[in-house]
Amino acid sequence: MIDTRWGSGMLTYQDVMTTDYGRLLTAADKWQSMAEELRKVEERYRDSVQNIHTSGNWGRGERGDRPHELCRDAV
Repeated sequence: MIDTRWGSGMLTYQDVMTTDYGRLLTAADKWQSMAEELRKVEERYRDSVQNIHTSGNWGRGERGDRPHELCRDAV
């Protein structure tokens, strides 16, 4: 652990060489797993939601026409 008795709070070579980094490595592994899961979500979004908007098919067909009908009827 960092020796703060002298008020410096600075890491020493001894601190760095004798510290157990197990918890830090575990946390890093969990962050990596989370990043992989977020990448999967991004891919699903791109392939489903975003693809509908950019494909040019958005707003066509029965469901796509309904908002236009509602707007036209409201005026």
